[in-house]
Amino acid sequence: MNFIKKVVAFIIDWNLILLPTYFLFDYFLFLSVENEKFKMLPFIIWIAGILVVIFRDKLCKGKSVGKRILKL
Repeated sequence: MNFIKKVVAFIIDWNLILLPTYFLFDYFLFLSVENEKFKMLPFIIWIAGILVVIFRDKLCKGKSVGKRILKL
């Protein structure tokens, strides 16, 4: 049961972090096609989103948002 809660907490964290990251990536990718100065920004946003997922427990004082919701 605890394993299932951890998986659900991970899915919650994944969606809370990476869905906005995806939309920002897509938006700035569109801008980079029109304007050369935004060329690297989509990839920086993508890498930042991945790093936030990896270090989500450290950034949120030991408990990610998904773990707080499920009271783990």
